[in-house]
Amino acid sequence: MSKPNDEQLDDFFKSIDDNLESLADFSQNIKQKLDDSLQKSGYASWSEMFEKGLDSLTRQVSPLSGQTDFNAPKAIVDRSTFIQGELAKIRYDMRHRGAFRDGHLTALHQYASQLLESNLDTHYLRHILHGEIQRQEKNRSHRRDRYQEGYKQALKDLIEIINNSDIYMMSKVRDELHHQTS
Repeated sequence: MSKPNDEQLDDFFKSIDDNLESLADFSQNIKQKLDDSLQKSGYASWSEMFEKGLDSLTRQVSPLSGQTDFNAPKAIVDRSTFIQGELAKIRYDMRHRGAFRDGHLTALHQYASQLLESNLDTHYLRHILHGEIQRQEKNRSHRRDRYQEGYKQALKDLIEIINNSDIYMMSKVRDELHHQTS
């Protein structure tokens, strides 16, 4: 009679072992999903997320934190120096760090260098930027990706900078014409 009990106990312990292995797989899957979510939110580790969360609760972030690496010109004399000055003003708050900032800087460097190195054909570059934004918006897999959100925001920021440079140049020409006629 003890033999069927031993078999039942063996089956019972085997099922417990099988469940423990499936629990290990389950916990590994959960950990992987949490890590992926953490990366998409722009954090490198859990400690970084908690540290930044505590920092934002305990102090105000200075406006100089999270600067771009564009240098401000000494004086604004033309469209190119105006654009350089606008790029140097860009700052990243706590919500826009990590992957968002990386994507933003990638797009800024890629297109700002084209803008500053070409003969400042702003109309053509504005057309390219609008096309790239449309391409980004069509790709649904990028909608919740922080890197792509930063990349797309940089494209929008560059269009705004180009529009502001147009306004700056028009006002500069207007002022020069006004001083010549006076």
